[in-house]
Amino acid sequence: MIARLQYFLPFVLATTVGFFALILMKGSSLKALKPDSFWEYLLFLGVVIPYGTIVSQALLRSLTSKMKDTSESIEKIFKNLQVGTSSYVALAHGANDVANSIAPVFAIFLVVTHSGLPTKEILQDAHVPLWIIILGGIGIAVGIGLLGHRVIETLSKKITTLKNTRGFSVDFSAASTVVIASLLGYPVSSTHAATGAIVGSGLRDGEKVKGKVLLKIFAMWVLTVPAAALITMAIYWLLAAIIL
Repeated sequence: MIARLQYFLPFVLATTVGFFALILMKGSSLKALKPDSFWEYLLFLGVVIPYGTIVSQALLRSLTSKMKDTSESIEKIFKNLQVGTSSYVALAHGANDVANSIAPVFAIFLVVTHSGLPTKEILQDAHVPLWIIILGGIGIAVGIGLLGHRVIETLSKKITTLKNTRGFSVDFSAASTVVIASLLGYPVSSTHAATGAIVGSGLRDGEKVKGKVLLKIFAMWVLTVPAAALITMAIYWLLAAIIL
């Protein structure tokens, strides 16, 4: 198992690092991927990915050279690797979920700023102010701090059994899905992606997946939109009665 880990995992890690470096250099939008710069990107990835693979293989070999080829050793390796994949999930979460939360705030900002619905030209040139981005980040952080532990406990313990190896796969697949959706401009939920990855990992390994828990999760997903709408309406009426 360690031999397979040393062979396949470095390529996965290097590919991820290569694409993220490309995003940082060229921007997080597939619109930037123009035909005239195709060879530039190909050359860049053709250098970063092989070099990253070699470096990753060397590091993995040094970490695993004295380990026994057992399941316990593999789990220990992936326990450390999950620090990186968890950071990957955090980046994906911020790239998509924060944007979802600040979109309505930005829409209100545009309406108030232009005293009405903005035109197509205004929307094309509009940029989200930094304070709105900071506000969205704070909101996400506060939400995770208050009730995030309940979501984490449900996903990690109540759907199916998770080990470090499967946790690594869940982190990597969920984060990659959300990042690709962000590049395409699609609003998705990192929690939804993680739930699907957890269910897939359980079914793949023949583990028991608790259907009742999934039904409760799906029900909450359906109720989220109307519940948020009603709470927002109540807060608006309350503020309007006090201020106006």
